[in-house]
Amino acid sequence: MPKAKQKELLIQKPQQVRALASPVRQSIVNALKRLGRASIRDIAGELGRVPATLYYHVKQLEQAKLVQEVEVRETARRPEVVYALVADRLRLKRHAGSKAWERELQRLVRSHMRSMERALLRNLIGVEQNTTGNAPLSQFRSQRARINKADRRALQTRLEELMDFLEKAAERAGPKDPVLSLLIAHAPTDGAGED
Repeated sequence: MPKAKQKELLIQKPQQVRALASPVRQSIVNALKRLGRASIRDIAGELGRVPATLYYHVKQLEQAKLVQEVEVRETARRPEVVYALVADRLRLKRHAGSKAWERELQRLVRSHMRSMERALLRNLIGVEQNTTGNAPLSQFRSQRARINKADRRALQTRLEELMDFLEKAAERAGPKDPVLSLLIAHAPTDGAGED
């Protein structure tokens, strides 16, 4: 029997961060967020992948307690396991001083940066190849700034509001609506940005 779905899961273990560091596993989490409950076949269809390539990754997410089995569907061939996220929202808890945590967090950030870089390059290539005037990359903005502790707290509040808005907007969006990629990174130097 699956546990009741939580509103939010605070990710506190390095192995949970490690599970999310894979772009494939992150895409599975995103697909489950969109679909709610889905079999591996359903997830594969959503992602345009072959189901056999996803079993290992779903099991890794299940072992990390980020995904759970919620039912078994009877099909003509064999029973099909249906999975769901354990919570509506996954949030990282900061563990200052834990080397394992820092290492896994760095791996996660690098993985997401590579994924965003690939997506950006795909869009830029699309801009060069698009002659209709409807460029797939309609806006790109990069901003680097130093902010103090009070402004960082205010920004955190606004980012949480933005993330809530984006989650609701994603539910309303259709498959042909444009995709928004947003990355904000806080990188303290020489301890100056630490709380």
